[in-house]
Amino acid sequence: MKEKVINALRWIAVLPASVVGSYLVYLAYYWLNRTYIFTNGDYLWNHISMFIASMLMGGTFIAIGVSVAPSHQKVCASVMFGFWCIISGAALFANIVTGFSWTSFISLICSLIGAGYAFYASIKDNAM
Repeated sequence: MKEKVINALRWIAVLPASVVGSYLVYLAYYWLNRTYIFTNGDYLWNHISMFIASMLMGGTFIAIGVSVAPSHQKVCASVMFGFWCIISGAALFANIVTGFSWTSFISLICSLIGAGYAFYASIKDNAM
């Protein structure tokens, strides 16, 4: 009985843990690099670090979801990747409607690359 309750709670926590965890990774990486940029004045690194942070956010979204799920990690990775693609499509639509920004578009593509890599790694072997 106790194991069933824990498994149910883990399934409930898959999406919230993925969202919160990936956003915390994004913030941690982005703000650590912001302090580097403002102390050294390297503004090209500002855009590069934003793209790397987007890759990390997409990848950790899938990785955390797969690691929190108690079973069926491959199916969970597929569903999480599909969810990430839908959210990315909505973000792309919002980017186009509100005035196209190349920086946002490239960040979106980078997040899809990160999510795609994590999806491939979780499908290839279940050792995430």
